[in-house]
Amino acid sequence: MKLDSRHLTRNPKKSVDTPWIAIFGNPNCGKTALFNKLTGLHHKVGNYPGITVEKKSGWLKGHKILVKDFPGTYSLNAKSLDEKIVSDVVQSWRNPKERPLAVIVVLDSTNLTRNIYLALQIIDWGVPTIIVLNMIDEMRKKGLSIDIGLLRERLDVEAVIATSAKTGEGIDELIQTVSSIVPGGRISHPKPHLLQIEQFSDDIGELKTFIEHRQDRLSHNPLIDTLRLLSEPGFINYLLPYLNSDEIEKLNTLVHKTRAEFGRKSIPYQTVEQASRFAYIDVYLADIVSNEPVENQNLSEKIDRILTHKFLGPFILIAVLLFIFNAIFSWAQWPMNLISDGLDWTALNLGNLLPDGLLKSLLIDGVIAGVGSILIFFPQIILLVFFLSLLEDSGYMARMAFMMDRLMHRIGLHGKSVLPLLSGFACAIPAVMSARTIENWRDRIQTILMIPLMSCSARLPVYTLLIAAFIPNHTVLGFLSLQALVLMGVYFLGMFTAIVISVIIKKLKKRKIDHAIVMELPPYRVPMISSLWWQIQERGKIFLLN
Repeated sequence: MKLDSRHLTRNPKKSVDTPWIAIFGNPNCGKTALFNKLTGLHHKVGNYPGITVEKKSGWLKGHKILVKDFPGTYSLNAKSLDEKIVSDVVQSWRNPKERPLAVIVVLDSTNLTRNIYLALQIIDWGVPTIIVLNMIDEMRKKGLSIDIGLLRERLDVEAVIATSAKTGEGIDELIQTVSSIVPGGRISHPKPHLLQIEQFSDDIGELKTFIEHRQDRLSHNPLIDTLRLLSEPGFINYLLPYLNSDEIEKLNTLVHKTRAEFGRKSIPYQTVEQASRFAYIDVYLADIVSNEPVENQNLSEKIDRILTHKFLGPFILIAVLLFIFNAIFSWAQWPMNLISDGLDWTALNLGNLLPDGLLKSLLIDGVIAGVGSILIFFPQIILLVFFLSLLEDSGYMARMAFMMDRLMHRIGLHGKSVLPLLSGFACAIPAVMSARTIENWRDRIQTILMIPLMSCSARLPVYTLLIAAFIPNHTVLGFLSLQALVLMGVYFLGMFTAIVISVIIKKLKKRKIDHAIVMELPPYRVPMISSLWWQIQERGKIFLLN
């Protein structure tokens, strides 16, 4: 029986008998945008890695099937907290009751060879898998083509569907494919997508044999478990619930013995799985994508030559911020005056209608004067949210992190600290949550401590009220508002204070290892109007109601 998704709860909880599907994908592959298309929800969509900081759930349109959107990750070899969320979920599939009806793996079709690594790891679990080639419209613009039939044959998956979350192409086919999967179907046992692994057979033989004898309890491919035990120090924790104490002790001994054997031969055991998977990708999947037209530089690279220039980039960044703060004052002035006049008119007419007394004082001096003084600043809040969303969705926010990386290291913070700190200008709570993408515990805690020093949007009404009261509305250089400059100075004061405190912490406690930033600079994209609208609507609703 099909159901109208409008009649289903917006905060669904999975019951024991409710079928559900999981959505996985690399950061910046359009995963959350696809989730919104499948469920009709309007979760935030950003254009830089790490934007999805928690699992989100919704009902598949027209069906009682729960859809769960998980944080973006490049592989199941977890390096950060949000990647560990994905790894924990997948490892829970050792219990058949925890397995989903199906898995959707979203791939950026313009960069298939990079995205396919995660898909290979997911496919190994034998859960019905649907490969979604997202951004198919951008792929066509680049003159690329993918042999979908050949890709499905070599991966041996449920389906391969080309989609565009931006235009809606392929969404109906995806919904139909998901809804046609029968709950409780047979879980397959696929052959791992690895190559050139036989050369290590003697080295891993004893450990692999130990896992094979317990495969009925561990419920996963012994070879994959063996390679993951070698490469990840904490991976053994996933196996502990299925082994007794004697088996755990022996397993630890075998793992250390096998690693020592690799070390004796000067073979990096940490990268055996990665090398084997990429060898498979090079041999069996490279010919699925047509040759990319050779260009000296694409459009994003040409733009980056200017926006991320060593000298011009910081000045452009400051100019962008100054433009935003100036617009918050100048553009918002007319609607603010309109709201103020409306409140004055309401108070005047209400005063004429009501007799003198407690009720009149409560409504005019309390409700209208109190709430109205905050409501006046609603246009400025909306403008701030609009500009921050524009920076995120266009891809420029990631460039801001890239340009400020060197500064972050000099003051004792990690390069990835830039994104949570910048998010703190919008709201401190999601900014603190997004700090989980920082791998090092020390860097993560230090970043969280710095976030409250960033001036979030909730403080903007206070700033603007004080600035309007004490700073004259003059212009500087003929076109810059003095009030805007002061507002920008207040924001920079918070940043400067954070820098000073961070430098002090750096001097008091030096880091043992310097962690360099590794992040993807996404291509510039025209922001989706629907995404901007829903972000503004949600943030505006929070401001008005809270």
